[in-house]
Formats: sequence, C-alpha cells, structure tokens
Amino acid sequence: AAVVGTVYVQTGTIPLAAWVYSVPVGASCTAILVVNNLRDAQTDVLVGKRTLAVRFGPTFVRWEYAVLWAVTLAIPLAMATVHRRAWMALPVVCAIPALALTRTVFAHSDGPTLNTTLAKTAKLHLVSGLLLALGLWLDRILS
Repeated sequence: AAVVGTVYVQTGTIPLAAWVYSVPVGASCTAILVVNNLRDAQTDVLVGKRTLAVRFGPTFVRWEYAVLWAVTLAIPLAMATVHRRAWMALPVVCAIPALALTRTVFAHSDGPTLNTTLAKTAKLHLVSGLLLALGLWLDRILS
C-alpha cells in the first residue's frame, strides 16, 4: 500500500509496475515482522496475542520467512528476465545474506539470536529496497 500510494500521490496514476514492485518491498518488510513474531511467540501466548506465530506455530512462520525472501528476490529477477534488462535484477545480490538469515531463523529460537536476525533482516530489507530502486532508476535512464 505504501509503494502504490506514493506512486499515486506523485503521478496521479497507478501503473501495473507500481503493484508489481510493491510486492518485494512489502514482502521483505513483512519478513521483519515475522522474525519479531517468532521471537515473541511464547510470551504472546501468555498475554493472549493471536499472531500467526501463535496461531500456526513456529514451523509455519519459519517457512513464511523463507517464502517472503524468495518472493522479494524472485520478482526483480522475473522482471529482469521479461524485460531483458539485467540491472533490474540487482536485488538478487541479497540472495546469499537472505539464505543465511533464513537458515538462522530455521535453526534458532532464542531471543538474542532472533534479535540479531531481526536487525539484520531490517538492514537487508533496506539494501534490497535500495538495489530495487537503483535497478529501476537505471532502467529509466538507460532504456
């Protein structure tokens, strides 16, 4: 919603590309929330919070995290392939750190490790978003 809303405010229209490129941004942002919910699941149960981690369990949210990063990286790669413009795939540079974070999410349940993973996920969200923006900017000026 934030990406599409920003495009609308600036252009007065909502092109299909705004919807497509909002998905990787939203997915990587959601990955931050998933780590937070995984970390807090045991205490959330005690206070009656009904997050996805509480409702469906840690295995579900671990896979959710993996899928969110897969989507974050697959969409720019797919668009680069469709348009035959390699620079649009710049976010794929984040694949190795995303895989490392996903492995950590699957392997650990302790608060300190998940706190570090939360911070690293937020940083990777920023980097992937900047690379996506750079790729789109390069597409604009080089095409």
